[in-house]
Amino acid sequence: MNERHNGSDLTVAAVGPAGQRNYIIREATLLDAPALDTMGRHFIEQTDYGNVLRYSADSMKTLIKTILEHGTVFIAEERLQLDGLAPAMTAVGMLALCVFNHPIAGEPYADEVCWWVEPLHRRGLGPALLGAAELWARQKGVGMLKMVAPAGSAVGRYYERQGFLALETAYVKRLT
Repeated sequence: MNERHNGSDLTVAAVGPAGQRNYIIREATLLDAPALDTMGRHFIEQTDYGNVLRYSADSMKTLIKTILEHGTVFIAEERLQLDGLAPAMTAVGMLALCVFNHPIAGEPYADEVCWWVEPLHRRGLGPALLGAAELWARQKGVGMLKMVAPAGSAVGRYYERQGFLALETAYVKRLT
């Protein structure tokens, strides 16, 4: 994976199933809400969260607005160049963070709300999103970054290799 910064955007070249692909990682705006909504729906439908969460377009719209007010969403877009046409950008990944003051320590911390990369784009793009999130959090003076992973997953082991400490496991039971 090759990375280069272009203003506030991060250009990433990652290898996917069809060979090398070019991506831009940038902070999302409300104009990205339709793409964020689609990826949020995919996150619910294609993970175990679909067992306990129900997709709601209205709730997703509110969530996106709230995250953008209290944190950020990094969006990854693939740059598609078709012969004779202007380049097109397609959203293929996101990492959403909210910043809170820790209820015990009182210091600001960033909490992952959602991290999603479309399945065909997962080789190298996820780590680039996490790197952008860490850099952003440090620049904001955030003292801690909390990420979430399914228990016993490869994602959790990846976090540990990146210096994250596994503190606890959440157990969820749907009551209605």
